[in-house]
Amino acid sequence: MGFALVGAVAALIGYVLSLLVGWDLGAPGWLIVASGAVGGFIGGTIRKKRGKK
Repeated sequence: MGFALVGAVAALIGYVLSLLVGWDLGAPGWLIVASGAVGGFIGGTIRKKRGKK
């Protein structure tokens, strides 16, 4: 769960920075944050299965 939170926060920061710069990502903010959370969760699961903490 911790990796999903890190991914969501990173995606949120990236989304806010893109808004400040003026880039249009073409997707709603909630979808970008959810994608970051899913990516963080998957990455964390793979990392745990490999035995790294």
